[in-house]
Amino acid sequence: MALAYAVFAGMWILLSDKAMGLLFRDPKALVEASMVKGWFFVAVTTLLLYVLVRRLVDQLHASHQRELAEAGQKQRALQILAAIAKSSDDAIFAKDERGRYLLVNDAAARFMGRPADELLGLDDVAAFPAEQAALIMSIDRRVFASGAVETNEERLRTALGERVFLATKGPLRDAQGRTFGTFGISRDVTERMAAEDRLVESEARYRSLFENMNTGFVLFEVVQNNGGDPVDLVILAVNQGFLATTGLKLEDAIGERLTQVLPGIEKDAADWIGTYGNIALTGVARQFEQVSERLGVSYSVSAFRAGPGQCAVSFLDITGRKKTEQALRDSEERLRLALEAARQGMYDLDLETGVVLVSPQYATMLGHDPRTFEETYDGWRGRLHPDDRAAVFKTLDDYLAGHLPAYRVEFRLRTRDDRWKWILSMGKLQEWTADGRPLRMLGTHTDIDALKAAEAALREGNLTLEARVAERTAELTAANQELETFAYAVSHD
Repeated sequence: MALAYAVFAGMWILLSDKAMGLLFRDPKALVEASMVKGWFFVAVTTLLLYVLVRRLVDQLHASHQRELAEAGQKQRALQILAAIAKSSDDAIFAKDERGRYLLVNDAAARFMGRPADELLGLDDVAAFPAEQAALIMSIDRRVFASGAVETNEERLRTALGERVFLATKGPLRDAQGRTFGTFGISRDVTERMAAEDRLVESEARYRSLFENMNTGFVLFEVVQNNGGDPVDLVILAVNQGFLATTGLKLEDAIGERLTQVLPGIEKDAADWIGTYGNIALTGVARQFEQVSERLGVSYSVSAFRAGPGQCAVSFLDITGRKKTEQALRDSEERLRLALEAARQGMYDLDLETGVVLVSPQYATMLGHDPRTFEETYDGWRGRLHPDDRAAVFKTLDDYLAGHLPAYRVEFRLRTRDDRWKWILSMGKLQEWTADGRPLRMLGTHTDIDALKAAEAALREGNLTLEARVAERTAELTAANQELETFAYAVSHD
């Protein structure tokens, strides 16, 4: 612009004067024209100078506005950073090259037990025990020298007690990239570390329970065909119970297909794949009993969906229990046959509630259907013959009071078809309350109706046979007692 102005001014001076001389011959007119020419030159140059200065002023104003805006943004950013540092629960700090604090937020000041403004210009010796301060400062020096950001776990004794921090530290650099200090952000992870320790301990306990539980456990993942049907099971996890039952080794089981590690179990495998595969795919939990023909073992199984396409199975060997149940059924069958042969029925009387549990033979003896017959103490009293009640109740009361060594009495009971049937009743107390009151009584009812009828016939027909009848009666009674003792022992077995 200056060069253009110089050219314009020079050309104007050289050419305008010659042009004026050619145009005006009159000296006075030439002077006036020259004055006009001069004023014109002043006006043009003034306008040009105004435009240039105005443009410069506008540029300076725009630049100043940009600087003000940038300064405002920087100020807002600093305010936001200050607010973040002040509000953060993490300890935030900055140090110079000698480890002296340039910035300390409120969280850091709380841990160090001193106001933030008192810590400025001090190093870590003022806030921590000597050995801890030396450790912290050594990390700062390493970060300062390397220029790399580090994250370390630091266990420190603070004003709030011993705490564990996850500390991230890095270099502070100026606009030219020179390192002039370090910054740090330390997060208190004491509770998290304690929770992780508790979780590890809990997992160890449950792992121990898992490995030592008396039930077998296995986690399967289902292998499906193109149609989505289960075709095999992959073993993901097992415990010692499963290994002991199947005879497998851990390294041979994990990650393998069931049909590969247990060859020769085609039927068992088909049942397992179908059952556990459907549970994994449908999510419908099941509890059932299962028999392994290959292993010759019965199991009580609990299976549930453990995740997408996964089934967790726990199983308990109940082979011994099944044998015991079968033995009990056999014993009950022997007892039933013995009771039927002896024409006896059993009862179990709750003396507090009056509820009586009876054997089927007891109901049949009185002409009732065992499937619908329900006995009670009051019902039994109501069926007693009026002439026998006083003697029966006295015998029962004397026995319950401890005045008799055993309960044994004969009486007549009304049957379903309103006949009277003679019964020999025997019983024994089995349970007492804490204060010594009788609570539970077990016993038998024996049908002696035919015996009583025979006795009556003998007395009426031939008195000379009375002694023989009495002798026979004693023999039958003794036999009955032996049979009742046997039945009682069988029932307790």
